[in-house]
Amino acid sequence: MVGTQSTPTDSAGPAPAPRPARTIPALPCVSIDDTLAFWEALGYAVTYRQKAPNPYGVIARDGYELHFFGMKGIDPARAFSTCFVKVSDVEHVHAELEQRLRQTLGRSPAKGLPRISRMRPGQTRFTLTDPNGNSVMFIKHGSEDEKKAQAYKDPDLTPLQRAIKLAERLRDFHVDDHAAAKALDVALGRAAGEADVDRAQALVARAELARVLDDVPLAVQLEAEADALGATRARRPFVLAEAQAILATTPATLDAWLGRLPSDWVHAREGADTWSPFEIVGHLIHGEKTDWLPRVRILLEHGEARAFDRFDRFAQASDSAGRSLDELLDEFRRLRASTLQSLADLELQPPDLDRRGTHPDLGVVTLRQLLATWVAHDLDHLMQIARVIGSQFSDEVGPWRAYLRVISGRQG
Repeated sequence: MVGTQSTPTDSAGPAPAPRPARTIPALPCVSIDDTLAFWEALGYAVTYRQKAPNPYGVIARDGYELHFFGMKGIDPARAFSTCFVKVSDVEHVHAELEQRLRQTLGRSPAKGLPRISRMRPGQTRFTLTDPNGNSVMFIKHGSEDEKKAQAYKDPDLTPLQRAIKLAERLRDFHVDDHAAAKALDVALGRAAGEADVDRAQALVARAELARVLDDVPLAVQLEAEADALGATRARRPFVLAEAQAILATTPATLDAWLGRLPSDWVHAREGADTWSPFEIVGHLIHGEKTDWLPRVRILLEHGEARAFDRFDRFAQASDSAGRSLDELLDEFRRLRASTLQSLADLELQPPDLDRRGTHPDLGVVTLRQLLATWVAHDLDHLMQIARVIGSQFSDEVGPWRAYLRVISGRQG
């Protein structure tokens, strides 16, 4: 009938919901077989392979795909094809890919092809370049990446501080080590009136670039200059961004240390009334749920008027019962990513760090002390795990025991 739209009958069932539009990158390659083998070794699944009439292949992982097509005449050293992959836990992705590169190549290459860029505490992205010269950039979801990109524009930065932030952008966002080195060289040449701590930080950053660019003599010289300014001193004032960066690395560290260990190792203890690595991970999960961020919010909302809720240090005994280590590591990774995003969303300013709250046993504490303790708590338990793991071979190391602080407990 003209002017009416037919509808499906009841027997046909409802019309399928339209699928959302999406884009899929297609990257050129020299050899489909070699390319798929490379990515498969990094943990990707090959979901499609075609050799004729046109070479084509597809890999998939965690809900996203990368497509590759054969192209004659590619010079991988001069290639510039790029795509972005947004992920929730960029530190964990980097740690896993780096580990798989070591297993496949015997090293984690920072130069040549293939290669993987650095991943420092607090970074929001890194780049993996495959044997064809395709650069796949993994970027952390959320607003933190854009804040990092624009950090060098902060009007309150000194010229040297701005150069440090600009060098970070050039390295991590543009993968341009030469431009980053030049930015630091110019700023260091004009840094006579800058604070020693900033000069030391710039020297350390420039020394790292010198090593990447194969200028070892310059790196040694710059590292000596940084040491003279106290860059390696044992204690430093609390800096929120540094605390957040350290906290962000803990899940990947735990996964790298424990993820592939035999069960006997992860359930080993140092003695009676001590915790195994398995129990420590459970303890960290409970703290993530009930301790750190909840106490930050209580302090900000109530000040000293309301004491923090008490923390059950032994809740993991029941919470972790019947679960696998992989489940605990996955949960901790998700929780830590969420709590750090929530912490960033608070947009804390320096005066906030002096705000005061009440601990049920310790009395009045500041937000600065609470956040610094969160960092130290992570490191304390990582050190504990290192002792447990290190002591497994304590009877086998023979006379070298005297040199192994992880076994002897000696400071130094």
